[in-house]
Amino acid sequence: MFPKEHKELLQMTLHSILGKEAEINSIRAEHGGSINDAYSFKYAGETFFLKHNSYKRFPDMFKKEAVGLCELAKCNKLVIPKVITDLVIHDDQYLILNHLSSIPEDGDFYETLGTGLASLHRITSDHFGFTEDNYIGSLTQLNSKRNSWSDFFYECRLEPLVRWIYDEKIISGLVLKSFENLNKRLSEIFPEEKPALLHGDLWSGNKMNTTNGPAVFDPAVYYGHREMDIAMTRLFGGFGPEFYTAYENNYPLVKDYVKRTDICNLYPLLVHVRLFGTSYLSDVLSTIKRF
Repeated sequence: MFPKEHKELLQMTLHSILGKEAEINSIRAEHGGSINDAYSFKYAGETFFLKHNSYKRFPDMFKKEAVGLCELAKCNKLVIPKVITDLVIHDDQYLILNHLSSIPEDGDFYETLGTGLASLHRITSDHFGFTEDNYIGSLTQLNSKRNSWSDFFYECRLEPLVRWIYDEKIISGLVLKSFENLNKRLSEIFPEEKPALLHGDLWSGNKMNTTNGPAVFDPAVYYGHREMDIAMTRLFGGFGPEFYTAYENNYPLVKDYVKRTDICNLYPLLVHVRLFGTSYLSDVLSTIKRF
């Protein structure tokens, strides 16, 4: 339910930012993912999108999401929700964005999305990681800076999750040793590339078409190996073939990148093991066995 007790404070905040005094109205519940409450509403003739969650459960979740969205906005080839503000009121945290209206994915959608993602991935950094830790879903995502992708991928992506499932007695010591052995091979498995600005959670539910072109949202931003984003697009059904062709035409991937897809997707699959249970574990173990 829309937090009516905070409606006046939200209105005051919008008045301060937009310089327009009005009332929030036309409130409608929206899909907000698996953990957030979400609403659209009108204020001073404009439509906005609001996300709400507990601050105690997920400290600074929306502040960190706002930072990530602003980072993605460095790319002008994709539609990124504009951050209006994030704020905390007692145990309630809010993120207010401009509202994006969805339209059907037409024949040009995947081609334009692939071109846009290639442009995003050309934005680079001196290190792998990010300026701060953030979230992927409801899990804290470690973004400590590293000079090499293999070090970052293992130490900040795989190891914390593998250690957790081992401590929970979900995997054996033998499987833990297999992950440690994989770590020794990562530098030869992945081709060397510059850190790329990644969406970080690019599955089919986090993109849509708008009147201004393809939009991406709900990110888990960091600078990493660009094959991570490409691999995740294949994890739950895949994107249209035009997407991959357009990406390759604009920013060709290193040979045999498809063979590395399962290694990249160890991370989101381990996240799913942690969040949703062991039904995702068989895919993880299969990949470890093959590599």
